Formats: sequence, C-alpha cells, structure tokens
Amino acid sequence: MEAAERQHTSVAGEKTVAVMVATLARELIVLNEKIREIDRQIEASFRDHKQAAIVASMPGIGNLLGADRWRHGSLRQP
Repeated sequence: MEAAERQHTSVAGEKTVAVMVATLARELIVLNEKIREIDRQIEASFRDHKQAAIVASMPGIGNLLGADRWRHGSLRQP
C-alpha cells in the first residue's frame, strides 16, 4: 500500500478509466443484490414443495440445487 500511496505518475485516460471502473463496480453491487433477491424467491418457492425438506436435507443439496432439480422435472409435485 505504501508504494501505491507514493506513486505520483499518471497515464493518459487514467481518470476516465477510474470513473468507468467505479461505475461498473456500483452496477455489479446492484446486480448482486438483484441476484440475491431472486435466489430468496426461488428458495421460498421451493420450500413450498411437499418433498423440499427431504431433498434439501441430502448432502450437497440445498434449496437452490433442489429447486433446480424441481425445475428440470426430477421432482414431481405429488
């Protein structure tokens, strides 16, 4: 960190790129929150399945993977 703080050299376009990177970082933060919200909705929907507790209790299978199996027809709603 100390070396970075002592740096005084700049290159053409450095400020423009810094703005672009900051903008992209903010957009990624928003996108990640949207993904988390969709994951929560998928999990909630899967938990309503009659076999969800059994499927989710299997080693390596959680709500999201269980929901994926349900979506692909591996689990049928009785």
